[in-house]
Amino acid sequence: MLCGIFGNVSAADIERTVMAAPGLCSAGATVIWTRPAGCRFTAVGFDEVALDALATSTLIAVGVNRLRIGPSARLPAQPLFTLRQA
Repeated sequence: MLCGIFGNVSAADIERTVMAAPGLCSAGATVIWTRPAGCRFTAVGFDEVALDALATSTLIAVGVNRLRIGPSARLPAQPLFTLRQA
């Protein structure tokens, strides 16, 4: 579950986290995410199961993706993301 993260981190952190997601999941795993814009899980081996684009000021989309490939062993050496201070 990657909810409440992507609206609070940099674009580079989002990209790094999405790229690492297959390494954090088993084959067939489901990822639920929220974000103020679309994510690129399909580019790293996930199929889109559902996407609900909401027209609100705080939450623009809720997505569900399922890993169609086997897990990847590629995880970055650095942290996936750093939350911005409010």
